[in-house]
Amino acid sequence: MHAAAPGTPILTLHETGNDDLAASAVQQGARGTLLKGNYQHNLLPLAIDVILAHNDAEATNARLARVLKKLV
Repeated sequence: MHAAAPGTPILTLHETGNDDLAASAVQQGARGTLLKGNYQHNLLPLAIDVILAHNDAEATNARLARVLKKLV
């Protein structure tokens, strides 16, 4: 999925018993994972907000690193 849309944050939803699959998704670049059907109604929007904020922070850090590299 990252090959098709690099830089796009990914949140996976998994079912009980698929913990290895969820861990593998995170190891391969997913930003996070939630257990299907076992979360409060506000947890999914919160997780999305956190993942998007993390993605924005990474992009800002990359831009700052490029600017600093030019200055040094």
